[in-house]
Amino acid sequence: MEFKEAWRTTNGAGLPEIAIAQIDEQLHMERVVPGGEKASHAMEFRDLPFGAFIERDNEAYLYWQTKLRKWSPSGYVEIGALPEPGEVVKVLTPFSIVKMYKNGFAPQVHESASG
Repeated sequence: MEFKEAWRTTNGAGLPEIAIAQIDEQLHMERVVPGGEKASHAMEFRDLPFGAFIERDNEAYLYWQTKLRKWSPSGYVEIGALPEPGEVVKVLTPFSIVKMYKNGFAPQVHESASG
């Protein structure tokens, strides 16, 4: 319910209620482009909130606690160099979720992200 309320508040354009199916449909549109490829969007690194994922060198990194942490199936395994603040990065996290993070919603992350 916390996610649903945060999504509605940030992305719901004043809707008093929103169904999970509507959120799921929007997120699907933000994750996949026609043809089935993974969608992404670009933004300056300085505007990236904690919790968002970016792609660098064909790898996914989580931006968490002022560090980039490389994703792996077993957890976050190494720290990457931060982009310059004005560098435009390829963001993998759906835009509506990035907006939620910027609006104060904090995701739960695997404990290895804080190590």
